[in-house]
Amino acid sequence: RTIHAELTLHKAKVEALAFSPNDKYLVSLGGQDDGRIFLWDIETKRFMCGSPASANSSGHTFTLQYSNTNDHVFVSAGNETLRVWQLNLTKRKITATECQAGKLRRMVKCVEISEEDEFIFCGTTSGDIMKINLNSRHLSSCGPVKSKYSLGVSFLKILKSGDLLLGSGSGTITMCSSTNFKILKKVQVEKGVTSIALSGEDSHFYVGTEAARMYRISYVDFEAELVSSHTSAVKDVSIFNGISELFGTCSEQDIKLWHIDNPKELLCITVPNKTCNALDFMANGQSIISAWDDGAIRVFGTESGRLMLIIDNAHKKGVTAIAGTRSCKRIVSGTEGAPEMRGETSSRTSTNITPPPLALGRSSRELQCDTRTASTRAPTTTSPWK
Repeated sequence: RTIHAELTLHKAKVEALAFSPNDKYLVSLGGQDDGRIFLWDIETKRFMCGSPASANSSGHTFTLQYSNTNDHVFVSAGNETLRVWQLNLTKRKITATECQAGKLRRMVKCVEISEEDEFIFCGTTSGDIMKINLNSRHLSSCGPVKSKYSLGVSFLKILKSGDLLLGSGSGTITMCSSTNFKILKKVQVEKGVTSIALSGEDSHFYVGTEAARMYRISYVDFEAELVSSHTSAVKDVSIFNGISELFGTCSEQDIKLWHIDNPKELLCITVPNKTCNALDFMANGQSIISAWDDGAIRVFGTESGRLMLIIDNAHKKGVTAIAGTRSCKRIVSGTEGAPEMRGETSSRTSTNITPPPLALGRSSRELQCDTRTASTRAPTTTSPWK
């Protein structure tokens, strides 16, 4: 693959791009420091014309959407601005018409145009959807009136059925009617929705979120299936005792469990603002022991991911290595730095440890903790891979 063309007129940032339905033109929107819209001829790779994106009385423009049937019409939207643009080839000029929304004052973050270019649908930060008649440029309806979307509508798609697929800033994904905005299906994911991609098949679609998670959602049951991996370097990998098809990985903030034949997460455990350096499975399969940079050892249930036990201040400089004994009664941990003391305790936290020092470059501690007793806090059902 090679670069087809480089178009360099915008200052600093390019906010959005849109191609015309017949791939004749490309329209580009500059960032806040630029504030201009440019139209490019794809065949000649040349600039055609441009204009300020919004009026002086309006705010910043965030997004663009081209018509589905007309190479000469596109829409721009942003903070209290919604414009329909028309290209005049003879004069090599684009002119804008402001859409009339009455008394409504909205910040629009996403725009979609119906298949036949009849309506414009705008997702707003107020948590509702504006429906604009593309021909008259007037507001047709706005909803939902009562149950608005928390943290605004961040992404919007129109399905072949005519229904709307919405993603909100709070992680809510809904399918709703395009006529009265009634919710037909609904599912919740982690953190705000940043993107929605419709697959070539009619069975599912994909969703990206602010938590760097990717979900696959079925149109039928509308259940979210997590399919993404870690967002930063993997610190450690551990294979489940006795079942080589199952393994766990750890990275910054999270631990994830996987099955080798199915490339999707079985479980994700997150500890905000902490880094997991190592992990291991206890021999009985009921718990995951993990080493963290804050000096703590955390034990989680393999099925629920629930925190079963925490050993604070296991090492002063953070825990970098960890292993469980076959008896499931003891945990051995290690850290970088000067040798420390080695000890044994039956309490839930490591205190008053006074055995002789280890003659090792990496210090370690042996902590006695009956995880089988601690596991009574978690559900007693078997783990998902038994």
